[in-house]
Amino acid sequence: MTTRATLRTIVPISPFAAALRGLLDRTGLFTRAEWARVLGISTAALSQWVNDRTLPRAELLRQIVDIVRNADGVPPEPLADFEELSQQPADHVSPLGQRMLPNVSAYLRGGRLSQLGSELRKLTPSEQRSFLEDGSWPATATITVANTAPTAPDVQRRQEGMDIALLPPVERDTAHDGRRERLSWDTVLGAPRVVIQGGPGAGKTLVMRTLAKVLQESEGSTVKMVNAADLWGETSTSSVAEACESGPLCLLLDGLDEVGFEYRHVATREIAEAAQRFEGVRMIIATRPIPELPELQGFEWMSLAPLTDLQMVLWIEHMFHSANRFRAMEELELFLCQLAERESLRDNAKSPLFLSIATKLFETNAVTPFSETEILGEYLRVLLGGWGREKKVVRARKPWALPHKLLADLATLCFHLLAEERTEFNTADASRWLKCEAGDDGMMQLLPLLSIKSGVFRDIGEGRWRVMRQYFVSYLAAVHAVGRSADVIRRLRRLEQHDAVPDVFRLACGISDDATSLLRYMIHDYRESEAERSMLLFEALAQPIVAKQTVFEAAYAFALRWLDNTCARLRVVGTDEGDTVDRRALWKLRASGRLGGEDVREYLLRALRAIYRARSGPARDFLAEQLKSRCRLLAEFSGSMVVEGRLHIELHPGPRSDALSVSVVTPQLD
Repeated sequence: MTTRATLRTIVPISPFAAALRGLLDRTGLFTRAEWARVLGISTAALSQWVNDRTLPRAELLRQIVDIVRNADGVPPEPLADFEELSQQPADHVSPLGQRMLPNVSAYLRGGRLSQLGSELRKLTPSEQRSFLEDGSWPATATITVANTAPTAPDVQRRQEGMDIALLPPVERDTAHDGRRERLSWDTVLGAPRVVIQGGPGAGKTLVMRTLAKVLQESEGSTVKMVNAADLWGETSTSSVAEACESGPLCLLLDGLDEVGFEYRHVATREIAEAAQRFEGVRMIIATRPIPELPELQGFEWMSLAPLTDLQMVLWIEHMFHSANRFRAMEELELFLCQLAERESLRDNAKSPLFLSIATKLFETNAVTPFSETEILGEYLRVLLGGWGREKKVVRARKPWALPHKLLADLATLCFHLLAEERTEFNTADASRWLKCEAGDDGMMQLLPLLSIKSGVFRDIGEGRWRVMRQYFVSYLAAVHAVGRSADVIRRLRRLEQHDAVPDVFRLACGISDDATSLLRYMIHDYRESEAERSMLLFEALAQPIVAKQTVFEAAYAFALRWLDNTCARLRVVGTDEGDTVDRRALWKLRASGRLGGEDVREYLLRALRAIYRARSGPARDFLAEQLKSRCRLLAEFSGSMVVEGRLHIELHPGPRSDALSVSVVTPQLD
């Protein structure tokens, strides 16, 4: 009788799986469970990788290799074995090697968006979920010839699959500990009573339309999707009970938050009554967070989470294919590359609406992610006005509810919150800060309206409000500060002790019609160290701004003086011409020397990143010439500004010398 252990020995794993096991198990860095947490996948997915059941996505495999390569005290053999194998024909080292052709090294350098999008659309919806959640290409997925014309049913299946891949992740609170549990959409579809919450532009309507299609086509259910505002209001001609009586097996109620404030308690009561009366009707409700939700007894609450990094790529790639946007896939990759460099924008771009606006501005007006004030401004204009007009929703038919007045009130609130270093406020605070046209009664309507439209703060009960989107508070405070150019410096002085000053100053420079006074203030009057002022100037000047040329040049001269003195401590030691591991590099520079404390090293990294970001703006040529006249490291670094890609910096402190490695790598999916 053959034992299970014997069976394992007669079915050997591939050389690729063996080499991957070496990286995971023989380096001593992490346990399998720890690797899974680092990579954001399950231990079961790891097990499938090392047993030739599935293939890790290129960016996850690259992450493993980079971690091992940069770790100290790791045995060299596992990495050496993997690198040797990576040069061999992929179909010789793995039964799944067809997807990695010509070799593993090429697979690691791949992950281009055009290839990813076309390959993902070939998978079934369940295979797509596995790809997104487990980080794996399924072994059963075939690779078809690119020129093969798909059949009409195949095109329909692929489009349905993309809908599933584009849906934001869904979560629910776990009991007591405050953690959030990631759910599959199958769990949502199987629940009889669900409320799906999401902030402005989180993708709620997309979710509801997709769920309606899936339910209709997969189960044959009679599905009815209704806008909640059509059931409650002055012009409503139907009710939720009538919607249930008409015979659907599933009722999807979209936009409960769009019901007028005065009708919401009635709406939630009638929904709860209908849920009890029509037990056989499944109900799914989508809404922004509103204080009336606890009245929906018997419903399971879930929330939409931000898009994953991979979903951001798929979302933009989907828009490209559906609307024929961008002239070439290279521009799409350039957009994502620049988006990744601006971390503050990248975090907010995980909202489908924000990402769509940023993409459209890039496509129609060549607005790059480095022009973050343009993107933020357009996003808030859409939230406060355009989004309601597009959906034909009127939340407050009042003169004080005009979009530009709401923006001014929201900006004033955020400025005072920063000035007083607060993240919560009450109605009395708002009354003290604002001058509401409608008096106290108007204030009771204004705050809920600002909250529901912008998502910047949320009602936490008993007349209190809590900030939910701190980055937007900084932007809106900057909007308030530059609202009156004569007062901008005085207003900024009120924020000098706040941690958000770097963001507010940078954003104010981008918003202002003339940033001359702001730059002068930072050069001469801001009460911080020369290093800190230089960083603020570098980061402000990395975006398109308007200022007098003499002051513009003086700002760069001030910042470059500090950077030149710092970089003079480093000696350029050449480039990594013989590097066979990272062949993505388009430009490289290595230097060594003693920089000093950790704060100096951090300032240096911030400065180099800001200078490289400036390559996409009008200051590129001027700045490149200025760098050439400085120390050798900066003169060499000026060469990076004509190379388009992603800046990669590594700085390793040593007991006697710090080692700096700077490269520009090919834009690709990370």
